[in-house]
Amino acid sequence: MRFLSLLLLALLSAGRAAGQSPAKTTVCAPIGQLPYHPVVAGSKLHYQVVGGPAYTMAMATTPITVAGQAYLEQVVDYGTTQTTAYYRQAGQATVYRATLTAPETVEVPATPTVGTVWKEDSSWRYTVVSTAEAFVAPACTFTDCLHIRAEQLAADGTNKAVFEQFFQRGRGYVGTQMGGRVMTYLLPDSGH
Repeated sequence: MRFLSLLLLALLSAGRAAGQSPAKTTVCAPIGQLPYHPVVAGSKLHYQVVGGPAYTMAMATTPITVAGQAYLEQVVDYGTTQTTAYYRQAGQATVYRATLTAPETVEVPATPTVGTVWKEDSSWRYTVVSTAEAFVAPACTFTDCLHIRAEQLAADGTNKAVFEQFFQRGRGYVGTQMGGRVMTYLLPDSGH
């Protein structure tokens, strides 16, 4: 979720706000009972920013060991800039480190239940909103998604920005809405 600030920057640099596109009839169902955010060596997912550029998220094939745990490096390539983080699966949970020396943070809890809240640090708060929601994107309707509200917090604890994120079993992160509009979405032919 740490890439949301860069995603917002990419949207702003694209020169227009994201708009909701008409729903397509294609339905993208979950893939089995895999985690909501699977960490898969060598995976490369392709995303589209509505009204802006495409970007990719690629997982390395060789793990890096930190504090006795094996992580895969994830590079998000926005075209003009890249970010790196380190992910691992902890059962059904997905955790990450923003850097190799940063503390570990929950990306997606093992058994998400509506109302579960956690913080990354003093700048982000996450809340599970739903565990069976549809995310309607221009390319596809992703069904049975985990909906997590990511709130970027100001120093006084108030919201600076609210991102509605959607994850689907077996596919992982499938998209984000802001202000009720789709900002970014997974291209359904990419990934696992």
